[in-house]
Amino acid sequence: MPQPAYMLATDLDGTLVGDAHSLAQLNAELAPRRDRFMLVYVSGRSLYSVERLMEAQRLLVPDFIVAGVGTSIHRGPTWESDVQWIQQIKTGWSAERVRSIASFFPALIPQAPDNQGPFKCSYQLAPAHADETIVTLQESLEAQGVEARIVYSSGRDLDILPTRAGKGNALRYLAAIVGLPHSRLLTCGDSGNDWDMLSLGGPAAVMANAQPELVHSPPLGAYRCQGEYAAGILEALVHYGWLAAGEPG
Repeated sequence: MPQPAYMLATDLDGTLVGDAHSLAQLNAELAPRRDRFMLVYVSGRSLYSVERLMEAQRLLVPDFIVAGVGTSIHRGPTWESDVQWIQQIKTGWSAERVRSIASFFPALIPQAPDNQGPFKCSYQLAPAHADETIVTLQESLEAQGVEARIVYSSGRDLDILPTRAGKGNALRYLAAIVGLPHSRLLTCGDSGNDWDMLSLGGPAAVMANAQPELVHSPPLGAYRCQGEYAAGILEALVHYGWLAAGEPG
């Protein structure tokens, strides 16, 4: 089977998912063109949660799932984890030490257990405490020798990840192993945890319903869609010339 010409990598909540009508339109355009488009779902959700969302929203089955804010990569259709990726990100990481350090910050409220992972520690953090907490937390992690990065998005969600993880690094790795240049990788997102994947240097699209952190500080060169949710993705495909307006399926 020939290699697809393009890779479409999209966030789920607030990007692909959010409007049933535009999602159905996008699915109708992509379904007959899967030989042209490699499809990747990139989410903060766990693999199990992504699978449940795919079923509930009747999403197309992708070629890959990048889950846990870029802390795991799974190839379809069996969704086995990419062990080499785990080996790359685990150096210097300790979820136990991260949680211990975070426990000294009262503004950090742990998210539900199903939002946690072996390489992802997730909290809720109110915007009023965000700036001071993030700076001090990063300093504390570095002082304890934990190789971690902090991703804050949507004015509430704070994820602590291995330094080498994240949506952008995961897609960079994935594009390399499938042999596609960044110029053929379109990334679509709506919130702060999408920022690094929207900054890979290739085509990128920010949805019209994006969170303030992307509206006020958009990644350099990213296309700002007029459409929301899946309508924005379809608009971006036309904008970048990957799909002709009015092209039959």
